[in-house]
Amino acid sequence: MHRPIKKDANYMQNLIDYVKRNLAKGYSSDSLRWALINQGHSRIEVDKALSLAQTEVSRERVTSRPAASTQTSISSSSLQVEPEPKQPFWKRLFG
Repeated sequence: MHRPIKKDANYMQNLIDYVKRNLAKGYSSDSLRWALINQGHSRIEVDKALSLAQTEVSRERVTSRPAASTQTSISSSSLQVEPEPKQPFWKRLFG
């Protein structure tokens, strides 16, 4: 069996921070769940940390959204760029 995890006062917060960092890296919540369980963490604690981390991440995304600007000083027609004509493959390859 797995050796027990030493739990200190910051155990749950450390677990939540670990989950948030790895979700940001692109790991799925299911893969994180099983990795933590296989490392010896309790299923209940892992599920609780996952749900808390996901709510914190979604709350951070909502509060960090920039305010929508109602005025634009640059006209959209001045921002349009004409695409360059594409050269044939052989011309690009051999110049």
